[in-house]
Parts: sequence; structure tokens; C-alpha cells
Amino acid sequence: MTSVTFNNVSKYYGNFAAVDDLNLTVEDQEFLVLVGPSGCGKTTSLRMLAGLEDISTGTIQIGERIVNDEPPKARDIAMVFQSYALYPHWTIYDNLAFGLRMRNVSFSQNFLVFLLQAILYSIALGIFYAFSYVIEFLLPDVGALLFISGLIGGIVTLIMFAEVRHDIRRFILNLKLLPALASMAEIENEIEMKVKETSTLLGIREQLFKKPKQLSGGQRQRVALGRAIIRSPEVFLMDEPLSNLDAKLRVQMRAELQRMQKRLKTTTIYVTHDQIEAMTLADRIAIMNEGVLQQVGTPDEVYTTPVNKFVAGFIGSPSMNFSEGKIIVDQGELFFESGSFKYPVPSQYREILREVFAGKLVWLGIRPEHIQLTEYSASRQVMASVGVLEPIGSDTYVYIDFPKEESMIVKVEGIAGFKLDEELDVKFLPEHLHFFNYETGHRINPEEAE
Repeated sequence: MTSVTFNNVSKYYGNFAAVDDLNLTVEDQEFLVLVGPSGCGKTTSLRMLAGLEDISTGTIQIGERIVNDEPPKARDIAMVFQSYALYPHWTIYDNLAFGLRMRNVSFSQNFLVFLLQAILYSIALGIFYAFSYVIEFLLPDVGALLFISGLIGGIVTLIMFAEVRHDIRRFILNLKLLPALASMAEIENEIEMKVKETSTLLGIREQLFKKPKQLSGGQRQRVALGRAIIRSPEVFLMDEPLSNLDAKLRVQMRAELQRMQKRLKTTTIYVTHDQIEAMTLADRIAIMNEGVLQQVGTPDEVYTTPVNKFVAGFIGSPSMNFSEGKIIVDQGELFFESGSFKYPVPSQYREILREVFAGKLVWLGIRPEHIQLTEYSASRQVMASVGVLEPIGSDTYVYIDFPKEESMIVKVEGIAGFKLDEELDVKFLPEHLHFFNYETGHRINPEEAE
């Protein structure tokens, strides 16, 4: 059982609080996404967990261990960065195997293998030279040509074909000439098995002996993920790993990440500023702003019941529409009145708004898909005109303009048949309306009046 817990964690740079009193628990096998705008503290939180940043106050636990003073290598985590961070002169096989070799194979063992390879190449060269000498004795001028061409061919083969170098290394290890080589052979066989399993899982088995520059962006990102997966860590940390990919590839990789995490069942913390990635990937989302954790919940919870105006505006694409206005009583009925329109307060909000917010400023919030547009009628409650039409195929984004320079975005299914400057009736679906405290930004909860 590997959970991750931040207990009152803060990070200060002088007087600036990059992370302020973070309390967050990531459950075992959970895929949690930290999301927020640039500079909100999400990457700093991840780096503190990884041991790449010191913690100013508080504690971080991985399982039952407090890891504040543990070095990164002792925390049993694997991190995938925004850049691929691959060694360009190594093959994909060597990039994947590097972490395991660093943990299990000593420098002296590697040096011994290198020395034996040099000896083997020297022996092969000597045998070939002797063979060429015999040919030269039997067929003058042919032996020298054979030696030179063979030497060039051998060098080119070793440089160009990584599989050959890999097979030679494995051949030397399997000879088990020394006890150190015998133990190393077992380790290398295990590493090879893990590399093949991981590359098969990620669909890059056929690319193992290519170099990173020969791969596409998506394949290189899979290699970066593979370097984390192959170690079987307790926790995966991912810092915007898809941000360098094009839009189509990001969608594909999101689906692959979901499948991979469910298959591996490893606790994963994923950092992004893209709320679409957060909504599609996460078991739970943690939204941060200015170093402060705003809300933690499932994608459905943070979308339908945001705790404040920031979360409501940040989650969702297009974002929630907001209108500033006052709660008024007119002929015994409760209304929200902005500078552009007057709208009746839905029944679920009437009690709390009448008791606490009558005569006060509030924010009205409504998502683009929860606004209905119909043709102009004399009995309209709210009227607006079409300012901009953005058809995107499956939907159309309609920008509607109210009087006094107020506008909203409406998401209409399919291709909308409206025209620019056309006047329309506007209806807000009452069950999806939100109201926010004007001073604090907190969402007004209608259940608090009960």
C-alpha cells in the first residue's frame, strides 16, 4: 500500500510562498492530477516530493515513511519530465536499461566488460590479420586488400549496428569467465527481460536498437515513460509530459497513459496546466492557485460543484460565464440584476439569497452548455445578439452580446443556424446556475440554508 501525504507542507523563497500549507493525500494506486495556472506551485510540490527541492515546513510521507531527509534515490519514485531527457548517443535499449544498470551494476563490473570487449576485438583483429597474411602469401596483393576492406567493414558494423554490440556484450557475459561476470550476466538477463516487457507494453519493441533522433515525438515520449515504468517504483511523478506533443498525439497519449496506469496499478501524481488533460486522466483532481490548494475532488465534483469562482472558471472549456450583479426583491420575487439583464433566482437558491445576500453584490455563473438560445420573442426574459460564431464541427461556440458591453459564450450542439447580429432569447438552465460570494469568491451553497 503506497499512499503519498503532504502534511502542512510549505515552500518559501525569501518572503514568497511558492506552496502555502499544502495538505493532500494521494491514495494507493490513485491517479491524481495537480492542475493550475503557471506559477501556482504544482511543479514545486512535485519536486519537493521527488527530493529535488527542500521543504521549508511540514512533512511528506510515502507510505508510512517520512521522506523529508531522504535523498531522491532512496525514495523509490520515478519522474517523467516535460522534456524527454533521453541520451541522444545511446540506443533506446540502453536508455531504458540505464536506471537498472546504475542501481545493480558497479563501475568496476562495467569496466571489466569494456576491457574484455577490447581484448575480444584485439583477438579477432589478430586472427583476421593472420588469415589475411596467409592469403597474401598465396595470392600476392589480395591479402592486404582483404585485410583493409575487412577492417573497415568490421568498424562500420560495430558503429552502425547496435544489435551487434549488444550481442557481443551478452556473449562476453555469458562466458562467465570470472565470478563478477557470472553475477552480472544474471543481472543483465533480468534487465533484458524487463526492457522487452516494458517496450512491448509501450509499443516500441521494434525500436529498441534505434537512437532517439530516429523516433517520432510520441515514440520518444513513450521511451521517457518506459524509463520510469521499468524500475517498478512505488510512485510515478509526471511533470507535463505531453506538453511537447501536437494536439492529435496528445489525445492518443492521454488514452495510453490511462490504460498503462490501470494496468500497472501504481500511485501516480501528474502535473499539468491543461484542465482538459486533468478532466480526462484523473481519478481525482487537485486544483491549486498562488500556492494554495483550492479544491480536491473527482472530475465530476469539481465541474458541477466548484468551491469558488477560481475553480469554476478554471475547470471547463470554454470556461464558465460570469456576470456581476445584485440580488433584489421586486414585487415579492427574488431576482439577479446585472447592468445588462434581470433574471429570476432559481428556487433552490431563494432562501439563502433572500436571507443573506438580498441587496448585495454577487457573481452569477453559468457554463456555456447550460444556456439555451431561441428566436426572439416578445415575452423574452433576457435578450442578446450574436457577436461571433465559431463552428468547430461537432459544436458551435456562439458569442452573445448583452447591452453595456457584457458578453457570454454559448455552446450549441452541431452547426448553429444563427446569423451575426441576430437578436435571440437567452435562457439559463436553473438547475445549473451558480452564485458566488462577491467578496470572497466562494460558491454559495443552497444547502446551507436548510
